[in-house]
Amino acid sequence: SLERAFTRAGYDGVLEKGDNTAIGGTTASYWAQSAQLDVIESELVNNPTIDMVHLSLGGNDFLAGSGGGGWYKGMGASAEDAFFASVKDNLEAIVQRVLDVRPEAHIVICSYDW
Repeated sequence: SLERAFTRAGYDGVLEKGDNTAIGGTTASYWAQSAQLDVIESELVNNPTIDMVHLSLGGNDFLAGSGGGGWYKGMGASAEDAFFASVKDNLEAIVQRVLDVRPEAHIVICSYDW
């Protein structure tokens, strides 16, 4: 939980909300769809105190493999470039929607390493 991580880092009183958006196994391509961007917008509009958005997306896009539109061993360079550009474009669409609704939001994009 992010709340525990913030507390361990000395930031008490941080509240998290993700009941409609923290869905394990989802992809950046899923959240970049219009309906899911609308969910993100709705959460921000209905929760005006949200000032930080944590994005941990892209890994599941990568792990989908050849059958799911992800990266795979032997993928050609042009296909790999297109795949990485697609993940980047999807993440940018999500970030842009957040900033459209909440321009002052801090967007935290985390890697998978700790």
